[in-house]
Amino acid sequence: MFFMFRFEHPAFLFGLCILPLLGLIHFLVLQKKKKELARIGNASLLLNDNSTINKLNKRKIVFFTLGIFFVLISLANPQMGTKSEVVKTNGFDVFLALDISKSMMAADIPPSRLDRLKRLSEELIRSLTGNRIGLIVFAGNAYLQTPLTTDYRALLLFLQTLSPDIVSNQGTNFSSAISVALRYFSYKKANGKALIILSDGENHEPGLEDAARQAAQKGISAFTIGIGTTEGAKIPDYSSGFNSFKTDENGNPVISKLEEENLQTIARITRGNYYALSMDQSSTLNSLLSDLNRFEKTGLETRVYSEYRSFYQLFLAIACFFLLFEFLLSYKKMSLLLVLALFSTSVFSQIDHKDLREGDRLYRQKETVAAEEAYRKALEKKASPKAWYNLGNAVYNQGRFEESANNYQQSIDKLNPSGQKANAYYNLGNALFQKGNFKGSIDAYKQALRIKPGDQETQHNLSVALKKQQQKEQQQQQQENKQKQDQQKQDQNQDQKNSNPNKNQQEQGENTQRKLSKEEAEALLNIMDEEEKKVQSKLRQAGKTNSQVKKDW
Repeated sequence: MFFMFRFEHPAFLFGLCILPLLGLIHFLVLQKKKKELARIGNASLLLNDNSTINKLNKRKIVFFTLGIFFVLISLANPQMGTKSEVVKTNGFDVFLALDISKSMMAADIPPSRLDRLKRLSEELIRSLTGNRIGLIVFAGNAYLQTPLTTDYRALLLFLQTLSPDIVSNQGTNFSSAISVALRYFSYKKANGKALIILSDGENHEPGLEDAARQAAQKGISAFTIGIGTTEGAKIPDYSSGFNSFKTDENGNPVISKLEEENLQTIARITRGNYYALSMDQSSTLNSLLSDLNRFEKTGLETRVYSEYRSFYQLFLAIACFFLLFEFLLSYKKMSLLLVLALFSTSVFSQIDHKDLREGDRLYRQKETVAAEEAYRKALEKKASPKAWYNLGNAVYNQGRFEESANNYQQSIDKLNPSGQKANAYYNLGNALFQKGNFKGSIDAYKQALRIKPGDQETQHNLSVALKKQQQKEQQQQQQENKQKQDQQKQDQNQDQKNSNPNKNQQEQGENTQRKLSKEEAEALLNIMDEEEKKVQSKLRQAGKTNSQVKKDW
């Protein structure tokens, strides 16, 4: 029988690094005591006593070190997967091909195309449990990120690491992504095979239609999801500065737009379907899942560990045994206090974390309402910053952004400056952004960057919030100006009505004076035709030049 072993809180294992330091401190203390004893009397007379003391102290060091070792193991909470099940399910194979080119950093759908891609991919993985799923990432070239698997936790972990930086060759190459999928699909079973492509549709390389036809011949259906807007947006370029954007060869900002035609072509050739990602991604997800249900499914076997048993009590008992012996050897009160402190810390740590662990388990299963209840129980026992932070995440995913912002603020007030506090500020900024409080989100993102200055996601979200705040202020200013102009026009119209009753007759006379002769009109048209021919010729030449430029977004 196979067992799955893990540590629930592996961070405590870093404490093992202090054990050599404790050994060194004990050694230095013993050396000091030996020198003091030598100064008190004749060394030969104290030889027997010193030998006894040395043996006693060595035992104390060994017992104390072993005690600390097992206390740290207990705090890490070793767990064993006790319920191992071979689950047989009927499913099909799915590859998610994810576009991580630089154009996916555009923010025409907030917070960015890439962020929306990650969220939708996470929802897809959670909704497609029971099927084998693989990940392909592509830009100028495509790479297999994970093969077909039912290890959904690993897939979700890989999703969090996606960014344009992990691909050296930029651009967008759909044919390469389709070719990688063709290579790694399994053709031994006659189950359904789906390729889900998430992209903004820009394609910089040839061969798209040929690759789609090859996929169709292999029985693979491609479902494409367009992420972005047809109006488009500038592409951030963080390598050139905080508020810099990608520029073309003429120094003009590149505007990346959603190109639906390429995605529709792939879906049409492979007998799949195309979906445009809306602000409410649940409708897109439901439509896609409805289409995927028609796929032929075959039996898949997966070993699943559904229950874990904790063994921290055993290691805690061993720790108490060694520390108790260390106390009996020295008869010092300090050792007893240390035993009691470590024992209570380990026990109460596990009790306090019980509700937190339950909340985390429910949250991972997407049961956010039940997770919220577990986190609130944990807060009743101990108002820890982690409980406030996790509660904020639970209510955020329920769309209660104002309440989640308050919870994040509670965790921030109790946290010391660290990566966790930066994450809390980052989430606070996201919650305030969703509320429309762009100014507050800007302040939160700035606080996060003060702790983690190099965090690209925070920098990107800050730039989006600054842009939204600027647009909001401009709209307010335009509205105020429009109201003033409307008022001025009303005043002017009233003055003109009172001072110029024959206005229509005057305008008719002016129009008569501006009328062109037939010869003048023909000459003007000829001139316009010549100018148009010159412009068209220049455009054709420019088109030939631009087609030779290598795009890297």
